[in-house]
Amino acid sequence: MIYSLRTHHVMPGKMNEFHELRREAIPYFEKHGIKIVGYWKTEIGPSPSVVSLTAFENWAQYEEAQSSLVADPEFKKLMSRFQGLSQRTDTVILRPTDYSPIA
Repeated sequence: MIYSLRTHHVMPGKMNEFHELRREAIPYFEKHGIKIVGYWKTEIGPSPSVVSLTAFENWAQYEEAQSSLVADPEFKKLMSRFQGLSQRTDTVILRPTDYSPIA
């Protein structure tokens, strides 16, 4: 398994709107084979953020799922509504260590 960890740095005052749109995005992730592990919001930190963790069987499945998601016309429409809600998104791809309980 590999995991995609994304930190969405949300614009001040836009958190509720960001959450609403993120909820709308969940069915698209599921439709394209993206397993949602969880979502978190910062309680203490330098900026309001939402962190998401998604899981994929391997790199090939990650690439396939991401490609089909961003090509989905309805998802594109939804993503256009995110403009102005996030300052930036940081993405890292993770693979569990051999001693991780999740491995």
